[in-house]
Amino acid sequence: MRRETPNPDAGFHARFDRERAKVLRRRIVVYCVLAVAAFALSIRGNFNDWAAARGQGKPVTPLMVLNFSWDGAIFALYAASIAFLFATRPDRRRLVGLVTVLTVIAVGASAPLEGLTNLLERPDASMERAARIGAGWMSVLSGSFLAVLALVLVPMRWVEALRIAVPCWAITTLAILAVAQSPVLMGVGQALAAGAAVAAGVAWSTWRHREFDERFRSREVAAQLGDLSAELAYARRIHEALFPPPLTEGPVRITYWYEPMRAIGGDFLFVWPLAFPPSHTAGPVHAVILDVSGHGVSAALTVNRLHDELRRFFAAHPEGGAGALIEHLNGFVSEQLAVHGVFATALAMALDPESGRLEWASAGHPPAFIRKGGPGGTMERLGATAPMLGVLEPGLFAAAAGQATLGSEDVVFAFTDGAFEGLDPTGRSSGLEQLLRVLEGATDAREAAARVASARGGAATDDVLIVELRRRGR
Repeated sequence: MRRETPNPDAGFHARFDRERAKVLRRRIVVYCVLAVAAFALSIRGNFNDWAAARGQGKPVTPLMVLNFSWDGAIFALYAASIAFLFATRPDRRRLVGLVTVLTVIAVGASAPLEGLTNLLERPDASMERAARIGAGWMSVLSGSFLAVLALVLVPMRWVEALRIAVPCWAITTLAILAVAQSPVLMGVGQALAAGAAVAAGVAWSTWRHREFDERFRSREVAAQLGDLSAELAYARRIHEALFPPPLTEGPVRITYWYEPMRAIGGDFLFVWPLAFPPSHTAGPVHAVILDVSGHGVSAALTVNRLHDELRRFFAAHPEGGAGALIEHLNGFVSEQLAVHGVFATALAMALDPESGRLEWASAGHPPAFIRKGGPGGTMERLGATAPMLGVLEPGLFAAAAGQATLGSEDVVFAFTDGAFEGLDPTGRSSGLEQLLRVLEGATDAREAAARVASARGGAATDDVLIVELRRRGR
C-alpha cells in the first residue's frame, strides 16, 4: 500500500484560496453592480428613444427592439449573478469562471450591437465614412469598457486575465472590421487602441493579484512566526524545567549558568538525586553534563530522551558509577540516536560530600577543572576518558573513570564548548586559555558566565553551559 506524503503547503494554499475567494466575491459584486447601473442607463436611453419615436409617429425599428431586449437580458444576467453571489459561496475557480463568462457574453453582443446602431442611425450617405469611424469607436468603447472594468476590479493571475482579455479584444476587433467596416488604417488603429486598453487591464489585474499574494504571505509568515515564537517559549519553559534547581544548601553546592544560542538548545545538566534535603549524606551526588550535536528544537528533543534515560539508569543503579554511566549512555546513543546522525559529549561526576572523593568520566567532553583554594588558585585538569558518545559500538567502547579529591575550598568548573568558542577573535587558539583565566578569578558560575560574555564581545555562537560544583565547608 502506497503511503501518501503529507503536503506541508496544503493548509497555506487552502487558506490562500479561501481568502482570495472572499476578495474576488466582493470585487465581482462591485463589478456586477456597476455593470447593472451601466445597462440600466442604456435601457433607459433605449426606452426614451422608443418613446420619442412613438411620440413623433415614427415606427419602432427592429434595431430599437433588439437594443432594448439585449440590454434588458444582460441587465438581468448581471442582476442574477449578484443574487447568486449573495446566496452561495462559490470557490475561487468558479468565481473566476463566472466573471469570465459574464464579461465575454456582455462584450460579445454589446460591441457589435453598438457599432451597428451607430452605423444605421446615420442615414445620410455623405456621412458614411464618419459613421463607420464612429461605429468603430463605439465598438471599441463598449467592448473595452466591460473588459477593462472586470480586469481593473478583479485581481487575477495573468492566465486568468488573458481568458477575458483575448476573447473580448477579438470580438471588438471583429466588430470594428466586420460590422462597422472602418477604413483600414483607422480600423487597425481602433483595434490597437482596444488591445492597449485590455492589455493595461491585464497588467493591472496581474499586479493586484501579485500584491494580494505578497500581502497574504506576509500576514501568514507573521502569524506563523508569532505562533512559532509562542510555541518555542512554551517549549523552552518545558525544556528548562528538566534542569535541576541550583543547590545552594546542603553538603554539595551546585550552581550553573545556561544560555542557549537559540530559543532552546542541546546543553543539559542532570543531578542525582533530583532533590534532596540539606542533611543528605546517603552516598555521592551525581552531576552529568551533556552537549548534544546540533542546535534548536532537534537538540532539545534529544536532550529530553537522554534525560529520561538517565533517570532510568539511576533508578536501576542508585549507586551510579561515572564510568558505568558513560558506557550506558554510549549504548543508548549508538542504538537510538547515531542512526539519525545525532551524537553527544558527556561528563559524569560523582562527589562524596563526606570524604570529598570525586569520580569522573568524560566522553569527548571539554575538560573540567578543579580550582584549588580560592580565586587565583591552581587549576587541575579533568580530561576526557572516552570518545564521543555514539561514535563506537558498545562492544568497542570503554570509559575509564578518574579519581580526585575535593577540599572544602576547592571548586570544580565544568562547561560545554560554547563557553570558550569565540573568545579569541583572531582564531589563533581555541579560546580555552582565555576561559581558564576567567575561571581562575571567578567566584561562581554566574560571575564566570558574565566574564565570558564580556570577553566574547558578541552573541554566542553555540549553547553555553557553565557548572560550578563544590563541597560545603565545615
